[in-house]
Amino acid sequence: ELAEKKENRQFKYIYDYAKAHGLVPVRIARRGCMSQNVCNQMFERCLSLMYKGKARAVVVANMASISSSMCDAYKKIGLINENGFKIFSVDEGELKLNLIGFKEEQNIEEKR
Repeated sequence: ELAEKKENRQFKYIYDYAKAHGLVPVRIARRGCMSQNVCNQMFERCLSLMYKGKARAVVVANMASISSSMCDAYKKIGLINENGFKIFSVDEGELKLNLIGFKEEQNIEEKR
């Protein structure tokens, strides 16, 4: 019961953020008491929706809610950014890695 109340508050928190920033929810996933493995599978399904053109961004309460470690958070942000999508955290705002060296390498390869 307590977990459901927390999830409801978190849902409202995310929904209000999305509404305030002009984002339209396509699908809502509630993490609840899922294991990290199930959470990772859910993240993969979100990426799949984005690859299919059904979504362009992910909104989370915070990265700690979907990541097992800082390394895992950076990997997830990188996967989203690398494919031209966006990820927003209500607590942290839009998440970007801003690693310009990789873009420069891609541009050099494209010119060859």
